Amino acid sequence: MPPIRLIVAADDKEFNHFLQCFVKEHVTKLMSQGRNVDFRVFLIPNQINTLCNYLAMYDDMYCQ
Repeated sequence: MPPIRLIVAADDKEFNHFLQCFVKEHVTKLMSQGRNVDFRVFLIPNQINTLCNYLAMYDDMYCQ
C-alpha cells in the first residue's frame, strides 16, 4: 500500500490539535486492527510554528 501523505498548513496550536485528533482517531484505530499504514505529514508554517523553525535550523532542504 502506498504511503498516505498529508499536507498541513498551521501554526503551533492548530498543528498540535490536528496531530492529537489524527492519531487518536485514525492511527490508533488502524494499528489496533493490525494494519501497518505509512502516514507522512508535511508541515507548512502558517504564522508562528516552532516545529518548522526547528526543522529549518537542521534541514537545509526544508528551509528552502
